[in-house]
Parts: sequence; structure tokens; C-alpha cells
Amino acid sequence: MTDESNMARVREFLTRFKAGEYERLHELQSRIDWDIFPGAAEPYVPWMGHFEGREGADACIEGFAGTLTTEQFDITKLFADSGEVAAFIRAIWVVKSTGKSFRLDFFAVFTVQDDKIVSIREYGDTAAAIEAYRT
Repeated sequence: MTDESNMARVREFLTRFKAGEYERLHELQSRIDWDIFPGAAEPYVPWMGHFEGREGADACIEGFAGTLTTEQFDITKLFADSGEVAAFIRAIWVVKSTGKSFRLDFFAVFTVQDDKIVSIREYGDTAAAIEAYRT
């Protein structure tokens, strides 16, 4: 696949994510391996951590969609090289249980093989998210 087709695949994934079309994300993936801001935020934020397989991805999405509403989700930059696509994203979310909003500027690295996303790794400063989840 070309860098352009890989970027198109990732752009479609992020468009569906922004629209809340979570079940349709699976159509764009094969082997699923998600590392969503792994590390210190995992005990506090239900959709951060390491998730494998469809069940893992579904648990991540359930933790996300069940606890947040989206105010903003914009791709600020997208580029590709040799099967990997990097997306820089600015998001503003509101935690349903606390009513607190937080902004998260982050980047995600997608690995694409045979026109399917096989892994996602997201990185960013999660301090604001942790604070927003605290009651």
C-alpha cells in the first residue's frame, strides 16, 4: 500500500471515531493492538492502557464512550512513512461524572498492513485527563 492510501485509511478511522461510529472501526482493522496512553493514567482513566483483540478494543471504547462527551476532535497534522501513519490531534472532552472538561494534544502512530490498521500507539500528557476524572 502507498503512504497516501495508508493516510486515507487512518483519516477514515479517525473520522468514524469522531462521529461516534465505534462499531464501524473494526471494519478498518485486522489484528488489534492498542496502546492508549500507557502508564500512570491507567488506574484513573478507564480507556487508557494496553488493549488487545476485539474484546480489548471494545472495552477501551466502552470506557471512553461511557465516560466522556466530545467537544472537539481535530486532526492537526497527518503524515506517513513505510506503513506507519502519525496523526497529531487536538481534543477537548468532558467527563460525564464530574462535568470537568480537559484538553488533550496528542499524537497517535498507526501501523497499517494490507490496507488494515493493525496497531495504534498514542502518546501525550495525560495529567489534565487524570484531574478531570477525579471527583
